[in-house]
Amino acid sequence: MAESTRKKQDIYLLGQPLKTAILGNKLPAKGEVMRRFLYIHLSEKMTVRDSETAVIREVLPIWQRVIIPTTQVYNAIKKLDDMFKLWQGVKKHSKRNSDAQKHRILLAQKEPGRRGYMSGVDKNLALKEARSYERPSNRRARHKHRQELALEIRRNFSPDVHLAVHWDGKLLLDLTGNQKVDRLPIVVAGAGVEKLLSVPKLESGTGERQATAVHECLLEWNLEESVKALVFDTTASNTGKKNGACTLLQQKLWRNVLHIACRHHISEIILEHAFSACMSSNTSGPKIALFLRLRNEFNSINQADYHTIMDDESTNSKVEQHKKGIGSFCLTQLEQFQPRCDYRELLELSLILLGETPPRGVRVLQPGALHRARWIARLIYVFKLYMYRHQFLLTRVEEKGICRFIVFGIYVYLRSWFTAPDLLSAARHDLQLISHEEKVLMVDALSVESKTTNDFTKRVQMNINDIYDEMSVKDFVSSNTMQFFAILGLPHSFLNKRPSEWREDEQYKKAFEVVSGIKPVNDFAERGVALMQDFNRAIVSSKEQKQYLLLLVEYHRTQYPNPKKETLVGGNTSPKQLNGLTVTLGTGHNNFIK
Repeated sequence: MAESTRKKQDIYLLGQPLKTAILGNKLPAKGEVMRRFLYIHLSEKMTVRDSETAVIREVLPIWQRVIIPTTQVYNAIKKLDDMFKLWQGVKKHSKRNSDAQKHRILLAQKEPGRRGYMSGVDKNLALKEARSYERPSNRRARHKHRQELALEIRRNFSPDVHLAVHWDGKLLLDLTGNQKVDRLPIVVAGAGVEKLLSVPKLESGTGERQATAVHECLLEWNLEESVKALVFDTTASNTGKKNGACTLLQQKLWRNVLHIACRHHISEIILEHAFSACMSSNTSGPKIALFLRLRNEFNSINQADYHTIMDDESTNSKVEQHKKGIGSFCLTQLEQFQPRCDYRELLELSLILLGETPPRGVRVLQPGALHRARWIARLIYVFKLYMYRHQFLLTRVEEKGICRFIVFGIYVYLRSWFTAPDLLSAARHDLQLISHEEKVLMVDALSVESKTTNDFTKRVQMNINDIYDEMSVKDFVSSNTMQFFAILGLPHSFLNKRPSEWREDEQYKKAFEVVSGIKPVNDFAERGVALMQDFNRAIVSSKEQKQYLLLLVEYHRTQYPNPKKETLVGGNTSPKQLNGLTVTLGTGHNNFIK
C-alpha cells in the first residue's frame, strides 16, 4: 500500500519530489532543482513565482561558496521558469504508450545528483578575481606614490640663483569632453636651473588670468623672492600697458622686475618685415604662393645640381669678407645640441650656400609646413629657392629679392637667431650693429634724469612732439636704465673702469655669472606646452594627478635626457632617492607614472 502511495507521488520524468534543502559538495543538477521546486509549489501550495524565488535563493550559495560566477537572480528565476514550462509541455504526452516514450535515453541525467564532486576553489578563477581586485588598489597606490614624489620634488626645489619665470598660453582639449581650454605652462629658469612648476587651466587667456595663475604658482613653490625677470611672448595679453600680464604680475610682486620679451619672437617679426621689404609683395596670406610652388615642384628638381653664393659674384662680394667667420659659427653651432630639426637644417643649408660641406654631408630636405607659426621656415625656403633658382621659374624681381634676402639671412639674421638664448652673446651681436659714436652717446645718456615717474611703468614716456625721424638708441637710454643692476642686486662700480680691466674685477665676475644665467627666450615654456600636449589625455584624467604626472615626467627626463646606453649606465642606473622615496618610472606594478 505504501509502495502504491509512493508511486502516486512520483513526478513525471523526475521521480520523487525533494522535500529537504539541497546540500552537499556537488553542484545541483537541473532535475534536483525541478524536484525541489515542484515540491514547494505542489506540496507547500506556493505560487510559481514564489517557489522559483525560494529555490534559486536556496541553491545560489552552493556556487558562491566555491567562487563560481553566477548569473543574476532574476535571470536564474527566468531560466527555472522556462524549464517548468517545458516540463509542463512534455507532461501533456505522459499518457502515451509508444516505443518513443519507453526508450530510455540520457540515463546519466536521470541518476540522482551529479557524478562529479567539487574538490575546492577554482584556482584560475581566483587568480582572475585577485587581479581584478588589484587594479583599483594599484591605481590608488600609484596616485598616492605619484603625489608623494611630486610634493617631495617641490619641497626639495630651492635654488640659490636668480630666476626668470617663463609662461606661454596654449589652447588644448580639456581632460574630459571635447571643449578646448586655455593651458598655461609656467617654468622658471636660471643658472643651471630649469623647472616646470605647473600647467594650470585658465578660464580665459586674459592678462589678469595669466598674471594671477603665475603669481599663485610662485607662492605655492615659495619662489616669489627668487624671481627677478619675466620672459614672455610679444602678445597684447602679455605686454598691455594696463591689463597686460607683465604689468599686473609686477604689481602683485610689489617690486620691479626685468621685462624680457622673447628674442626669438622679436627676431621672427624682423625676419617677416625683411622678407616683405626684399620681395616687394604682399605676404599677409596664410600661404606664400612662391613657397607653395617650390614644395609642389621640388621632386622634379635635380637636387644634386645646386648653386652657391660663390657662383654669384654680386652676392658673394657682400659676404666674402665674413664667409670664414659665418662658416666657423655654423660648425660650432652644429656641434651643440639643437632643440629642433629645422635649426640644424638652417645651419647645414648656410654651410652649403657658403660652398662648404656640412658634417653630415650635403642633404637638401623636402620642404615642409607652410604655416606662419615659425618664420624661420621661410628663411629655409628662400635658401632652397636660391640654390635651385636656375631650375625654378622666377621673375627678375623675385630673383633680385631672394638674393637680397639671402645676404640679410646669412650675414645678420643667422647669428642673431642662434645667439638669442645667450643673453650676453645676443647683446654683443646687437651692439656690433651700432657705431662707436652711438655707444659713447648712450653712456653719456645714463646720467640723464629719467622722465618715468611710475615705478610700475615699463614703457618710455615721451611727448609726441619730442619724437622725430632721426631718433636712435641713445634717446631711449636714461638714468632709469641703471635699474637693471638694482633689480638683480648687482654692483656696478666696475663700469667706471676701462673694459679691458673688467675681467680682473670681482664685481664684474659676479655680475657676469648672474647675467649669464638669464635666458631671454621662451623656449622653456614652449617645451612645457609640448609636454602638456603629449600627456594631455594620457594616463590620468584628474586635475591634481595631471600636475603630479607632469612634474615626474619632467624630472625623469632630466635624469635620462636620451635613451643612449651611456646615459643609462653613466651613474643613473639606480632609482633616484628623494628623502627615502624611490622614483620608480619603469614598467610593471611599480610604474607610478602609468
